[in-house]
Amino acid sequence: PPAKRMAVSVEFQNEIYGVQIDHIGDVLTLPLSNSEDAPGRLDPVWKRHARRVYKLDHELMIELDLTSLLASPLAHVANSPGDNR
Repeated sequence: PPAKRMAVSVEFQNEIYGVQIDHIGDVLTLPLSNSEDAPGRLDPVWKRHARRVYKLDHELMIELDLTSLLASPLAHVANSPGDNR
């Protein structure tokens, strides 16, 4: 069967956006002391929209700057009329 699509709703500049995600895990409250600036080796596409990186037990989690992400030209293309993806 095809994978289920999930999205998180975000309001930005009086518009509602759905940010498609792979899955929702645990909701975490992370102290700023567990984070660091996005590393230079991070893919430039992600680095442009990354605020910080958190080191979890077995993985890294990138904190996205949704204002930057939704204001990017890519978001405007994805939000164009007639786009039914």
